[in-house]
Amino acid sequence: MLRRGDARRYNSARMPRTNERLEALLSEWADLLEISGADSFRVRAYQKAARAAGGHSRDVGDLGEKELRQIPSIGAHMAARIREFVETGTMHDLEELRELVPAGLRELTRIPGLGPKKAVLVNRELGVASIPDLLDAIEHQRLRAVKGLGAKTEENLLRGIRNLREHGGRMTLDVALRVAEDVIEELRGRAAVEEVAYAGSLRRMQDTIGDIDLLVASTTAPEVTEAFVGLPGVQSVVARGDTKSSVLTAKGLQVDLRVVAPEVWGAALQYFTGSKAHNVKTRAIAVKKGLKLSEYGLFEVESGRRIASRTEEEVYAALGLPWILPTMREDAGEVEAALRGDLPDLVSLGDLRGDLHGHTDSTDGVATLEEMLGAAAARGYAYYAVTDHAEKLHMSGMKRETVLEQRDRIRSLQGRFPTMAILHGCELNIDRDGGLDYPDEFLAGFDFLVASIHSRFNLPRDEMTRRLLRAIENPFVNVIGHPTTRMIGRRPEVDVDLEAVLSAAARTGTALEVNCHPDRLDLRDEHVRWAVERGAAIAISTDAHAPTHLENMRFGVATAQRGWLTKARTLNARSLRDVREFVARKRGK
Repeated sequence: MLRRGDARRYNSARMPRTNERLEALLSEWADLLEISGADSFRVRAYQKAARAAGGHSRDVGDLGEKELRQIPSIGAHMAARIREFVETGTMHDLEELRELVPAGLRELTRIPGLGPKKAVLVNRELGVASIPDLLDAIEHQRLRAVKGLGAKTEENLLRGIRNLREHGGRMTLDVALRVAEDVIEELRGRAAVEEVAYAGSLRRMQDTIGDIDLLVASTTAPEVTEAFVGLPGVQSVVARGDTKSSVLTAKGLQVDLRVVAPEVWGAALQYFTGSKAHNVKTRAIAVKKGLKLSEYGLFEVESGRRIASRTEEEVYAALGLPWILPTMREDAGEVEAALRGDLPDLVSLGDLRGDLHGHTDSTDGVATLEEMLGAAAARGYAYYAVTDHAEKLHMSGMKRETVLEQRDRIRSLQGRFPTMAILHGCELNIDRDGGLDYPDEFLAGFDFLVASIHSRFNLPRDEMTRRLLRAIENPFVNVIGHPTTRMIGRRPEVDVDLEAVLSAAARTGTALEVNCHPDRLDLRDEHVRWAVERGAAIAISTDAHAPTHLENMRFGVATAQRGWLTKARTLNARSLRDVREFVARKRGK
């Protein structure tokens, strides 16, 4: 949850809906092509086109074929297919491909750690065509008969299936937030609606969401309900009552609505936002004071008089507590801290001075250097780090001569952005042994360096830990990017001694990243709190590959807040001078 007013700065940058749908469809197309054995360059072309469509600043549905062909990675053939989708709502060739690829194989590719190639392999060699088939093969150790697979593969796939089941049926934070914001936008204009907000796990900004909870204040609940169930995106009505209703959207997402009287708005918002355990704590405080707390307000038990209900602030104040940020309401010690008067002042969007991880079309981004810099400057940043991939990232990294050319371009562009310093950086690849792409003398020429794991995710714990520790010890590495490498619902965290990693980061003056991409949110909230407790610095970075990705900063801030991160421990909440000193200190200058 952002501090009040923070979100208003970012609403204009939301990705157009057509772009989102196209990115999902083209990504699916790439997966289906890989499953069916298509040429790797063709698969790559669809992956790049998906990112290009998703990251384009304009709604691609408004563009003609000629304008579409001007977008990097979208040629005449792809432009025609995009126009087909815009005009008909589908793509004929994609529908045919869906028919050709068995549904079971598509299900298998959803398992973290089992990509299209392995799915095809176990299908061809063992007849595995579903998750139950795969579990049976693992149980009877049949995977070990397939060349290239073994006991470690079985262990990783079991972990991947557990990960899939943990997140199955849940949506990522960005998907849930877009649906909620769309519904709120529709309802806000209705005369019967006095207040409207999302609540529950979405307002607490958990990394995945089950159902979306909405709350409306109104004196005419039936009118609100009628408007809600009749919204354009509603596919079916699950339940409909005087004050409670549930619908399924066209994408199969459930949205639950509760209508309350305006005078109890604050009490209801507090009640329907907090986790069950948080609410147990606040109700216990009420009982000790001879009060009763519910969604209808805070009442004196003896007299039945309602003493607080209109705002959350007055409800918390009547309990003897300060207002607690929604992102903290998980019973993680926030109530006890509030009672002691030492609730931390958490970092907010407004505290951030810059972004320290971003890409351009020089590697796998979809926007030019100038476009990315312009988007960052428009957000009022004091600095922005351009960190394109280094040379060892297959098919995406920059050779040294290209790096130097980009550095010259950045220096020449600095005058166009007088209020924003442009830091020339790089996202380095951490090799299996912890080595990096370039020698130290070349690394010394960069302003800022991020180092990340992009391969070999299944190394044994000791080896993975040594790998990360060596990178952290390097005097030129300033941030470890997406440290656990997780992809929510698709790839589990690497097996690493996180205690050793966090301690080494604090000792060496190396920041750890909260990667803001909603598919990552890595470090996750719990790990952020561990890092804070050990004294490590945190960089909240978007890892943007398109201008619209800069909007993801709010997801990273929410994750950081859930980990109790303060402004003081946030690297990119510091001034440019402080960031430069952070870099210089590690280099021994």
